Amino acid sequence: MIRLKSNIFIFLSFLNFSCENQYVFVTEEDLYDEDKIDIEDALDKLNEVIDKKEIDISDRIEYPDVKTENIIEAFAPDGCGMPVMDCGANCRQVTCRGYHIYENGFDLYSHYLAYITHDIHWGDLYLVDLDSGEEIMLYGISGEPGEVTMFGNRIIFEQFGISPGIRQLLIYNLDTSNIEEERYGLSEYIRYSCCQKRYDLYEDTLVFVGGREEWFFYSYEIFLFDFTLQEIIQISSTPWDYGASYPRIWDNIIVYTLLENPFPFRIMVYDIQSSVATPLTEEVRANQWNADIWGNRVVWTDFRNGEGTQNSDIYWCDLPDCVPRPATTNFACQDWPSVEGDWIAWVDYRNDPMPLDPENSHNRNTEIWAYNVSMDMEIQVASFNKNLIAPKIHNGKVYFIGPIETQYGQVQEIFEVTLPAF
Repeated sequence: MIRLKSNIFIFLSFLNFSCENQYVFVTEEDLYDEDKIDIEDALDKLNEVIDKKEIDISDRIEYPDVKTENIIEAFAPDGCGMPVMDCGANCRQVTCRGYHIYENGFDLYSHYLAYITHDIHWGDLYLVDLDSGEEIMLYGISGEPGEVTMFGNRIIFEQFGISPGIRQLLIYNLDTSNIEEERYGLSEYIRYSCCQKRYDLYEDTLVFVGGREEWFFYSYEIFLFDFTLQEIIQISSTPWDYGASYPRIWDNIIVYTLLENPFPFRIMVYDIQSSVATPLTEEVRANQWNADIWGNRVVWTDFRNGEGTQNSDIYWCDLPDCVPRPATTNFACQDWPSVEGDWIAWVDYRNDPMPLDPENSHNRNTEIWAYNVSMDMEIQVASFNKNLIAPKIHNGKVYFIGPIETQYGQVQEIFEVTLPAF
């Protein structure tokens, strides 16, 4: 039944794709009834093309004819592989070799942006110098690529599909330009590491989601790996039908989402020094998730105003005494917040055709909005009349993923918008 459903889905998807692109199914009878081709006329036209002395190829993009088997040696061609889009005032496209980028497939540190672009079964790790605009490929991923995070001279990313059920975390050192494979020395842990969803890096500490042996519902926990001590510590420990996800770290504080069932999800705060986890806010009968942290400031997605709908808002507070305050309470869905200093950014559905339906696929117009805490001011950051996702604030600028149209179809690139200075 599952295979049948999959085949039906693939066929319907192709049928829908063919209609959208005005493709036509031609039968044998159609071919028979077509007018006969005038061969002499066709030969005359062909000779005209052959005799033409100059052919304009300035608008063509040259690619290698064959992708080498050693994917590490298959470097991207010089210059942009995709066109650069004019995205408006205070905005620029900072990548030009993307294809498909996961929501957590890029990260920033200092004046660098690292990202993974991928096709179905392979991908490449790229580095962009935001000052010079230089974009280079660092590593070709031989398995299916996953997520990426960076801090200091480390870029950590994952690949899977090399060994069944195993996700390898690879560490790229920017100082030495070398790659290392990090397995944490626990083979039994690695066996369950295929459940990793998200991870974050701060100095010598990596926090991540790992699978539990029960493999039931939200059977995930938060782990910490200390590169200095070379040891792994389990941060969360939930009942068998609960779990934890979406970890973020700043200094000695980790925030993550406790996935309770059937109770609402809520944000937890873990102090590494005291090894104590406490709820961020008093319990409310609504989901809270996707927390981010910068300094002592925490932001998250909150459904307290939804009243049974998909209306989610963005809230924030300062530690240690968290007093929840709204960054936006617009009627539509808002999600995936990011914070730096006084600025909070998020994905906003208010101008989408289905502002309260973020789960289902439709022609979206998701935008990037931001709120300044000191000025108590909300602004629209970016709107392409397309689906914009995954905002991250870095050095007073918002970076996000957006689509561009090419001769090969729609691809994803990363854009940058400079926030106002007050």
